[in-house]
Amino acid sequence: APMWRGETDERHLTPQSVKNIYTELSNVLFGKRLRMTAGYLHDQSYRNGIGIWHSGIDMQASAGTNVKTVENGKVTWTWSSASAGSFIAVKDSAGREWVYGHLQDHQGFKVGQSINAGQVIGRIGNQSGAHHLHMEVRTSRIYGNKTVKSDIAGYTMSPLQAFWDLQNESR
Repeated sequence: APMWRGETDERHLTPQSVKNIYTELSNVLFGKRLRMTAGYLHDQSYRNGIGIWHSGIDMQASAGTNVKTVENGKVTWTWSSASAGSFIAVKDSAGREWVYGHLQDHQGFKVGQSINAGQVIGRIGNQSGAHHLHMEVRTSRIYGNKTVKSDIAGYTMSPLQAFWDLQNESR
């Protein structure tokens, strides 16, 4: 992926425990570890390049790659556009809404439909050169301004934290 002005590679600063959670999440979604290309909320390079704070993480994948769900839940909304592709949101039993974005289509999923963990929810799309999954976890339906960090923090959470919570809720 191209680097934006002022961007530096800071992967060496990430603790191994966080890298392990990311690897597990990627394995659940794709069956293998794929590269993260944009981080959640505090990714200054994303802010510099796009002009907003990032409300999720981006995971690089080839167009057509299957994406599996991480949770059991119900589809709460779907949305699509020619430039961004399709997005599908699944609410889990804890009330978190897992958003899967930049997919090729909605795979026929409808609002209210039940989803099982590990079910294929879509395939990575090819919109505007976006060869990645945008994974976002929303905790509120009240959205704020994406140029304000505290607004995003008020309606989302780190997908890595949400995945860790999901894995540890049943223990």
